[in-house]
Amino acid sequence: MLTLDEVIEGCRNGDATMQKELYDRYSARFYSICLRYAPDADVAKDMLIEGFLTIFSEIETFRGEGSFEGWMHAVMRSAIVAEYRRNRKHRESVALDEADEVGSHTSSPESSIDLRSALQEAMKKLSEKERVAFNLVAVDGYTLDEAAKLIKEPLSTIKTRYYSAKEKMRLILLKKIGKDYLKK
Repeated sequence: MLTLDEVIEGCRNGDATMQKELYDRYSARFYSICLRYAPDADVAKDMLIEGFLTIFSEIETFRGEGSFEGWMHAVMRSAIVAEYRRNRKHRESVALDEADEVGSHTSSPESSIDLRSALQEAMKKLSEKERVAFNLVAVDGYTLDEAAKLIKEPLSTIKTRYYSAKEKMRLILLKKIGKDYLKK
């Protein structure tokens, strides 16, 4: 098994085998991040590819300060935000209703609930703009001000989108998994 340093060096030298190795090691993790921001799986795949292309083209800037994975995460997140900014004028903010696709859950409050599935379903029901604001603030830990600067929107707009998304997530999850489960 190749060490990470060997893979990084190979990527710096433009070795396609090493680029594939890096992609294979980290694509699943970064795809899940892309899914949080994307309106659907196809857009998430495009974001993932763009993110890795950016990683490969900017790998020379990694200086070994901090973790390589953390550096890649920052590059990937920047690529996702850039993709959002490029396309936000071309896409409509549409709430997706995938309740029929989620699979059946028993109605008993004692039933085991897949919280991750419920969260993913709730996230898909947010508009694209709400989803981006929510992810940047609630998931990635940016302040509202930092999120506004990242996506080049007024702070008041980000606040509105974030609090709207937060309330929608709360209501969707209350409906989906029930009040009793959220009190635990």
